[in-house]
Amino acid sequence: MSASPTSTTPRPPAPGAPPHEHLEFLAAESDVARPDMRRPRARRLAGSRRLVPAWLRRRAWLLVITVLVGAAAGLAYGATTTTSYTAQATLAVPTGANALGPGSAYEAQQLATNDAALIQQDTALLAPAARELGIPVNTLNQRLSVGVETGTSVLTVSYSAPTKAEAVRGANAIVASIVKEERSSKVVPADTLNVVQLATDATGSGLFVKYGLLIGVFLGLLVGAILVLIAERLDPRADSSADVMQVFDRSVAALPSELSLAEFGHAVLATAPHQPNVTLAPLRWWDVPAAHHIEQTMSEEFPDKSITVSTALEEGMAHRLHSDTTLVLVIRSGEELHAVGDVLERLRLMGSMPEWIAVLDRDDLYD
Repeated sequence: MSASPTSTTPRPPAPGAPPHEHLEFLAAESDVARPDMRRPRARRLAGSRRLVPAWLRRRAWLLVITVLVGAAAGLAYGATTTTSYTAQATLAVPTGANALGPGSAYEAQQLATNDAALIQQDTALLAPAARELGIPVNTLNQRLSVGVETGTSVLTVSYSAPTKAEAVRGANAIVASIVKEERSSKVVPADTLNVVQLATDATGSGLFVKYGLLIGVFLGLLVGAILVLIAERLDPRADSSADVMQVFDRSVAALPSELSLAEFGHAVLATAPHQPNVTLAPLRWWDVPAAHHIEQTMSEEFPDKSITVSTALEEGMAHRLHSDTTLVLVIRSGEELHAVGDVLERLRLMGSMPEWIAVLDRDDLYD
């Protein structure tokens, strides 16, 4: 098989240079100086990016969408829902109240149950309260609820309104109309109900409407986080060397966070010290500049070795890679693990499995 690599010519050390000057990447005289020496702003940006998890940077768009949807839903809910307040007053049917009233506790309970069912249907009984409140009887009836406490002859009269003051005023007006001595209603017997307690306060319902936006944002974040976890599980990425090592039985190094480019060169050559050839095989076309960056550094470190870059993988020409070379697969941090697996299988079939996988975890290596 013939190879079609692209390579650069290694430059010898400067005359009279100290033996280990190349360990500083020849920053003073090489255009391939270490990125953190020639690009301080890029180094700061890379450091700040490391503070944010890779999965969050990658899926941030999904969180933004779910948060926006949640916020819009919260605002819409708040705009279409109103807060209401309910005040409650208490009445009771006394035992043996008068000659016409019940004569036992059981009869009092039965009468209380009947009164609770009839009060809301007695228009004549509720009309005075409706006039006092300035609303139609039908509206008052919709806001009114009468119940009986289990096992007692105590009635609870509940009235709902948009404000606390209206709720308290409405509940007390209805109670006053019920116990009034002179009234036109004959459905609910007169003098059979006594006031136990008037309404003094009201409780609110639907108060979370005020926080609809915050609730929507929180729910959006929650749903977004769940979707991100699902997406990450379905589409795992090579965010670190550990992610790759857990899946593939290869030597892996993250550059330059774990090893500098020079250290990586020593590690690669230590794998096959007698092999004169090293081939860097970038997985994607956008990995090619970074591969050349590594090649230049390694060529300066090891002028007696043949360090080349081959685009055979990106061109679908894995068969062009020589088997008599130390092969290094070059991928970018965040690469899809299934894509790495696919290319490793192709290389296995060609008999050219890589000794190393270089995970490039800094953007300025791609400049």
